[in-house]
Amino acid sequence: MPLHTRPILLGKLQIDSMNNKIDWKETDLTTSYDLSTTVSVMTEYGHTILDAIVSAMTSKSTASGLGITYSWSFETNGKVTIEADSNMFYLKLTTSETSKILTGGDGFVGSQGSESFGFTIQSAYPAYNTSFQGDDQIAHSFFPNYPPATDSGNQYEFTTATGRTIGGQTTTYLFSETNFSALENVSKKTLGFRRMNEEAYNSYIKYFLPYALQGNPNGIFAYIEDSTVLSSYEERYLFENSLTAFTPTRTNDLVSWSFDITSIPKV
Repeated sequence: MPLHTRPILLGKLQIDSMNNKIDWKETDLTTSYDLSTTVSVMTEYGHTILDAIVSAMTSKSTASGLGITYSWSFETNGKVTIEADSNMFYLKLTTSETSKILTGGDGFVGSQGSESFGFTIQSAYPAYNTSFQGDDQIAHSFFPNYPPATDSGNQYEFTTATGRTIGGQTTTYLFSETNFSALENVSKKTLGFRRMNEEAYNSYIKYFLPYALQGNPNGIFAYIEDSTVLSSYEERYLFENSLTAFTPTRTNDLVSWSFDITSIPKV
């Protein structure tokens, strides 16, 4: 029986001088303002960076524009929507702008970088609107279309090696997968996702798995158990078969997928 909430798995994105800028234009249909601002260099989870983006946009609009308050949200498929609370605006995402944060840097029309928030580089500016949504989901993320059908919880187990002395005495050595210098147990969680549609399956194998296969520390992700409460998450990374051999199963109806994700917490 499915759990009550749908989780999100979010990896970190790297923001530097090549992808830390956002340009946009505001209007009240009488006066228009061309605005630009930057976000601090950081390597953080996508939702944290999005908070920084809309905060910077709001501050710039207050100081030099129409005083618009900007906000953002995730769609259920992982696409990002940026919205104004009043008046209208449009995002400037053409090749004329540089260091574009929403597209993951610069490139050619229709492209986006590896650290993209799902927006692609445009050939021209769009019409004014109150909100804009990305073309694809945010990078390094998994957005399932259903909650996991099974959740093992945190299974505590020991990673051990057994040796035998010349005299026949057996000695068991305890190790930790997360910190080899510490003798501690491993908290393993396996989520069983069933009947994932093609979009959710591609979300995992295209957007999340290449990032997460880097393991610890470069593949650390935020496990957000309840997609409606982004502020509550646990840092984890893939473990066992999820790290070494992804084995999805195609369902009999050939329209959905099933697979498990096993992870352990960052320590």
